[in-house]
Amino acid sequence: PMEQVAEAMGGAERWFQLYWAKDREVTRSFLDRAKAAGFTALFVTLDTPLLAWRPRDLDQAYLPFLHGVGTANYFSDPAFQAGLAKPVHEDPNAAVLHFVGMFADPGKTWPDLAFLRENWDGPIVLKGILHPDDARRAADAGMDGVVVSNHGGRQVAGSVAAADALPRVVE
Repeated sequence: PMEQVAEAMGGAERWFQLYWAKDREVTRSFLDRAKAAGFTALFVTLDTPLLAWRPRDLDQAYLPFLHGVGTANYFSDPAFQAGLAKPVHEDPNAAVLHFVGMFADPGKTWPDLAFLRENWDGPIVLKGILHPDDARRAADAGMDGVVVSNHGGRQVAGSVAAADALPRVVE
């Protein structure tokens, strides 16, 4: 969970990377927890609108989320837990399915950024910007920065390479 990460970081600067959940209450809870744990900047991951379909991973049964790996922020979250019929430890399969159903939301739009600004006092950086128009819209929406990224090409097949997009975004 993010609190353990913060504790392990000692006095170092803390930036929280948000994978924006479909459930607003879970997202709000994440933001509250991150603030309480001393994270000062919010990096919002936009370049993973859905989990990628990776045949090689499927062929090898490499599905870590289905085994509860990488889900600690969710499983430890009170708003997430409120959506479960039983505690995570009593029905981990239901918890995994609940997680998979809310992990990412490809339907987010520019007006949704207001929710983040209302619930986060520090800097907000959007990760996953690949077009100059989007960088301008981020600035117009009051965002403090952007990261030009396509998630290493791991989640969005056919996307422009971040290195190719960078010069135009910088302009």
